Amino acid sequence: MNTDTLRRFLVVHTWAGLAAGIALFIAFFAGALTMLFGPIIAWERWEGAPRAVVSDAGVDRFVQAILAEHPDAAADLFVYLPAATGDVPFALGPRGEDGERGQWILEGDAVVPLSGHGFGEAADAINHVHFTLGLPESIGIWLMGLVSLVYGLALISGVVIHLPVIARDLFALRWTHNLKRLWQDAHNVIGVLSLPFHVIFAVTGVLLCALLVLVVGLNFGGMQGQAVPVFQRATQGLPPVEASGTPVPLPSLAALRARLADEAPGLTPIYLRFTHAGDAAGRVELRGPVPGHLAGESRVTFDARGETVLLRYVPGDRSAADLATRVVAALHFGTFGGPMLQGLYLVLGLAGAFLFYSGNLLWIESRRKRRDVLQPRHHRALAQLTVGTCVGCMVGVAAILIGAQLHPRAEFVPSGMDAYLLAFGASVVLAFVVAPWRGAVLLLGASAAAWALVPLLRVGLHGAVAPPAVWAVDGVALSIALASAWMARATWRRATFGATASVWARSGGKARG
Repeated sequence: MNTDTLRRFLVVHTWAGLAAGIALFIAFFAGALTMLFGPIIAWERWEGAPRAVVSDAGVDRFVQAILAEHPDAAADLFVYLPAATGDVPFALGPRGEDGERGQWILEGDAVVPLSGHGFGEAADAINHVHFTLGLPESIGIWLMGLVSLVYGLALISGVVIHLPVIARDLFALRWTHNLKRLWQDAHNVIGVLSLPFHVIFAVTGVLLCALLVLVVGLNFGGMQGQAVPVFQRATQGLPPVEASGTPVPLPSLAALRARLADEAPGLTPIYLRFTHAGDAAGRVELRGPVPGHLAGESRVTFDARGETVLLRYVPGDRSAADLATRVVAALHFGTFGGPMLQGLYLVLGLAGAFLFYSGNLLWIESRRKRRDVLQPRHHRALAQLTVGTCVGCMVGVAAILIGAQLHPRAEFVPSGMDAYLLAFGASVVLAFVVAPWRGAVLLLGASAAAWALVPLLRVGLHGAVAPPAVWAVDGVALSIALASAWMARATWRRATFGATASVWARSGGKARG
């Protein structure tokens, strides 16, 4: 490949990485932690002793109590079973005029309404940050689709650039006093070794986030308003129905499990969905995984009485559209390989976040004016933006977990997305108020303290005894705290002992231009 072509790919790689790098850091950091979605829910709810798991009969009573107190919930009621929550059922009603869903959980024998995210608030908030960057959903998901496209460009151009030297320098981590060289080597090694993982995420990220944009575009552009109905029929399988007004008894969960054993062997139901519950025209659907399959997420839909199978999407018997969407989701979320694969996704996700953070820092460092204490103003601004948003995201996610423990005991402590946005916003403001090196040291120190507080707070409130899932969250939090502390120390050393002609220097780094 000639020099001009290689230079063009380098330009594409650099600017694609810079344009999407900050958004991708947030998506990767929060996305890595969504691999602990179930353990985070267990971590939130752990109070020092396990709760008794609610029986199938208890789930039946829970559903009946909700419908008795909230008849409107019958139109579209999701019931998450103890297999998904760990102990008690949790239910979501249809969206009201304000766009919010009713939420209920079973506490003892009582149906307790929840507000906000309610059950699993911290896990939901982290997942929201992953998909939307903390923005409103209608904007954030579309933006992430665009970012995923730019991400793909950065991947392709990065492979072309580094392919000639991969064999020679792949494992060359040079532990010298040249911090820039070490960061460059780490950036290249992590990027190359995790390339298959990044390709999967680039492709599935576009499909998951941008598919709605494509469907809407076709709906208004070339299919005269028919694209959305066609897409819904292809993915949902059954057309919508209207209530008949004829009441019928609800099927018991035990009876539905018995039918499920014949219709979908191996399927472990995670949740029920009632459409027009208790009406003759209604339906009841069971969803859950079938182990041993890439697209193992399956569903079986029965009539209102739970007697007749209306739809069966299981491995080996599903529509092409359902198979495609399930494969994409399984690859993106790592749900097909069990805890070991999700642990690998967690590590690679955090490594990917480092990749984007280090990419921005390397761009700034490689373009510094080596004989000029006054660095370009846009270099300083990019350094502050990178530190404020990337490290601010780390502090914000830790604040979500801290809020999950403190908010039930002190309502003035923010929780969920409120905690994230407050910590993230404060971090960005701090980063732009002080010099880049000082902002990085302060915020990385804050990240180390906040993530160390996550397990300490849980142990202080509920004791050291906990199941493995809870300790997994504590262990990841401590690992992030140690990494943040190491990065804070490295940044301080660079500021104190490194070259003064840099935005990261204590005595330099002022802006010009």
